[in-house]
Amino acid sequence: MSRPFKAYLGKDPYIFVSYAHKDKEIVYEEIKRMYDLGYRIWYDEGITPAKKWSDEIADAIDDCSTFLVFISPEAIKSENVKDEIDYALDEKKKLLAIHIKETTLKKGLKLRLKRIQSIIRYNMNDDYYFEKLIDCLDPSIKRENQSIPEDRIAKVNEKTKKEAEENTRIEKEKQLKLKYEKLRQKAQQKIDEKQWEQAMSLFSNVIEICKEFNYIDGINIAEEMIAKVRENIKKDAEENERIEKEKQLKLQYEELRKEAQKHFDNGCWGEAKYLFNNSKEICQQLRYTEGIKLAEEMIAKVEENIKNDAEKNARIEKIKNLKLEYQNLKKKAEKKFALREWNTALSLFNIL
Repeated sequence: MSRPFKAYLGKDPYIFVSYAHKDKEIVYEEIKRMYDLGYRIWYDEGITPAKKWSDEIADAIDDCSTFLVFISPEAIKSENVKDEIDYALDEKKKLLAIHIKETTLKKGLKLRLKRIQSIIRYNMNDDYYFEKLIDCLDPSIKRENQSIPEDRIAKVNEKTKKEAEENTRIEKEKQLKLKYEKLRQKAQQKIDEKQWEQAMSLFSNVIEICKEFNYIDGINIAEEMIAKVRENIKKDAEENERIEKEKQLKLQYEELRKEAQKHFDNGCWGEAKYLFNNSKEICQQLRYTEGIKLAEEMIAKVEENIKNDAEKNARIEKIKNLKLEYQNLKKKAEKKFALREWNTALSLFNIL
C-alpha cells in the first residue's frame, strides 16, 4: 500500500505516529482521515526488522507535540515500537494510544502505559471514535490552525457512515456465521444421537440464518441433512413397526405352542396338529429356525400317534367283531349239539 500523504517536516506542532509495519493498511487509513481533518502528521513507511531505531526518528519524537501509538499484537512485538514508546515517555511527551486490535499487554508495557490516554478503537463506531479522537488532540496541531471545511467534514462523515454501515454488515455476518456453525454442530450432534426431531428443527434454524447472509451452500447442505433426517425418521418408523409386529407374532407363537402342547398331552391329535401347523407358519414369518424345527417334530409325533391310534382302534374293532362272531358260532354249535346234529356241531366247534 502506497503512502497516503507526505509526512510533515516543518517546525509547527505535529503528531508523531508510531506503529507496526504489519498494521500499515489499517494505520494509513486512520492517519489519512486525520490528515483530511487538517492535522499535521509525521510518519514513516513502517519499520522492517532489518532497520535500526535511528537518530532521525529520535529527532522526530523530540520535536513532536503529541506522540500517537497504534496498539496491536503486532505492535507490542515490535522492538522499534517499544523503543519509541520508551523514548517518548522518557522525554515526557504527550502520549495517546489507539488500540486498533484487541491486545494483551505484557506487564512491563502495561505498567508504562497505565497513566496515558487510550482510545479502544476496535470497540467503537467511526462517529464516536473521531469525536473522541478530536477531543484528545490539541487544535494547534492542525495545519495553519485551520478549521475543517464543511464540505470536507461532510465528505469524511459520508465515508465514515458508509464504512460504519459496512463494518456493521460485516460484524453481523460474522456473528451469523458463528451462530450458523454452532447450530450446525449441535444439529449434527443430535443426528449422531438419533434425536431426529430436534436435529430437523435445528437444521431449519440453520437455513433461516444462511438466508440472512445469503449462504447458498449452507442452505443446500442443511436441506440435504433435513432430507436425510426425514429418511431416518421413516426408517425408524418402519423398524419400530417391524419390531412391534415381531413382538406380537412371538406372543401369538408362544400362546399357540402352549395350547398345542396342552392338546397333545390330552391326546387331542387333530387340534394339536392344527395348532402346531399354525405355530410353524408364525415361526416362518419370524425366521425362527428353532421354532420351525420344534413344530415339525411335534407334528411328526402327532402323526405317529394318530397312526398308532388308528392301528390300535383297528385291532380293537377286529377283536370286537371276532368276539361277536365267536358268540354267534358258539350259540349255533350248541344248538346243533342239542339237536344231535353231531357232524355240524363238530364242524362249528372246530371253527371256534
